[in-house]
Amino acid sequence: MLSDQKIHFDILALQEVGAVAQGTVTDYGFWNRNDPRLQLHDELNDYWVVCTDCLNSHLGQAILIDKSYTDGILGTLKGDRFIGAHLLHKSGAKMWILAGHLPHHQQPIMDYSNAMQELNSLLQRTQHSPCLVAADWNATLSGTTLDAQALQLACLVAESKCQLPMPKEPTWKNKTYDFFLASPLLLQNRSCCK
Repeated sequence: MLSDQKIHFDILALQEVGAVAQGTVTDYGFWNRNDPRLQLHDELNDYWVVCTDCLNSHLGQAILIDKSYTDGILGTLKGDRFIGAHLLHKSGAKMWILAGHLPHHQQPIMDYSNAMQELNSLLQRTQHSPCLVAADWNATLSGTTLDAQALQLACLVAESKCQLPMPKEPTWKNKTYDFFLASPLLLQNRSCCK
């Protein structure tokens, strides 16, 4: 629980965590428990913290997983735009959580294409377990016209047979950039994440 806010979560994916001082990351992508910056936050002792090597930039990402929700982390993945954790749920079920931060609109579209290729590769690597992707997609999938980023994302969704459960309200100003992508196995076996 984040004690100052009285908020509890099983899994939290954070993108653009540029305000966090750089910590020491293990070879497997965990924030090192002996790092003094992590020890300053007692409330994080209840969580596995999987993160990028660079936490002090707009590419900084972290996934916090409540230790009471899982029996452990079976593996991690790290790419240029995505990180992931393979969870062993208390029920014995296994699932992947991926987190991503995709390029902003002012960046070349090729950067977005590369991020989509990376995600497609990660989805193939994780295809034998249910998978949930939480991301800042920087793409607008609502309205009558899709932007170039949304078109690429829509193609990936169609090819991978994933689904995008969309929030009902905007997630940033008047836009909806932050949402989930659910793999076919997750949709078939929703009990894995309860």
